[in-house]
Amino acid sequence: INSGSGRIELTGEFIDSDSIDDGVDLAGSQNSLFAQSGIGASETLTVTSVDDLRVDTASGSIRIDLVADRNINLADLRTGGGNDSETSIRHRGTDRLSVSKVVNESGRVEIVTDDASIDVLNTNDQPSVFAGSEGQIRLETLSTDSDIIVRGDVANESGDLNMISRRNVALPAPAEIRSLRGTVQLIAGLDSGNSLTVLDLQDGSRVDAGQGNVELNSVGDVYVSSIESRSTGEAIRIVSARGEIIDSGDERIDLIA
Repeated sequence: INSGSGRIELTGEFIDSDSIDDGVDLAGSQNSLFAQSGIGASETLTVTSVDDLRVDTASGSIRIDLVADRNINLADLRTGGGNDSETSIRHRGTDRLSVSKVVNESGRVEIVTDDASIDVLNTNDQPSVFAGSEGQIRLETLSTDSDIIVRGDVANESGDLNMISRRNVALPAPAEIRSLRGTVQLIAGLDSGNSLTVLDLQDGSRVDAGQGNVELNSVGDVYVSSIESRSTGEAIRIVSARGEIIDSGDERIDLIA
């Protein structure tokens, strides 16, 4: 389906790709997809030429491949989850991927870009990314020329929360990363060997792992704002392989464990 610069709206029990065709399924500036039992759950949807993507399914998985020819905003992606569900977004192309709202009420969330940076926006409708129950959250950039920037809140309940960048990870204030009991892991410069990579928790940002633990790892400098864990084991671990560990500021207590 190609609507050019127009809008595509699909509603059904479920929405899947045609397994016979390996090409693009949807091409339109604004896509709104509504289902009861999953979107791309059986056959991943491939979407291109989109500025603004909205997806809502009462239950089941959301699986979408984005072929980017412009900046894309994940405006509102929601599923009730269940039955080992996942929200999986794979992005190809150098144009930035913005994230306004991605929610899986009972399952995992995974957002991976091949070449582009991931920018989690602060929409004042918290959190911007959420996984309920034991759902894991994974944000990852695979290119050494891309970053992860978190401006809003990213939160889950019991699963691990991983942010992995081959270059920089930045949390401008008032960004918050929260888990009730999962491991929170932030990695900057993975596999790059670049000592200029930075893990930048700016003053006023916050990481709270609840009863879980926090792991911060960067090839280059690590800037520390407010980090909290109530784990009874190794609560907080910070590693800078070739840089320094630096206090970002004094708005909050830096380390609480």
